[in-house]
Amino acid sequence: MFNITIYSLGVSIVLRIKEAREKIGLTQKELSTKVSITREYLSALENGHYNPSIALLKKIAHELNTTLIALIAENETSLEVRGGLKL
Repeated sequence: MFNITIYSLGVSIVLRIKEAREKIGLTQKELSTKVSITREYLSALENGHYNPSIALLKKIAHELNTTLIALIAENETSLEVRGGLKL
């Protein structure tokens, strides 16, 4: 099994998570509850203190109405949400 981290991907996943969360109006508490983590852990993720697992990234992407690829793609300039809305 591969251990892929935000650093090995070379992209700013944490900024994309925070940007997408704020664009759809979710608080850290709301998103953290939806993906079964603490608000403190989500805050630490968004500040780059932890590397989220792929499984957690998939849950986060789902709750942000986007895709895992949109969160990790290096050449994405905006996050495309399911249904065509761009963040």
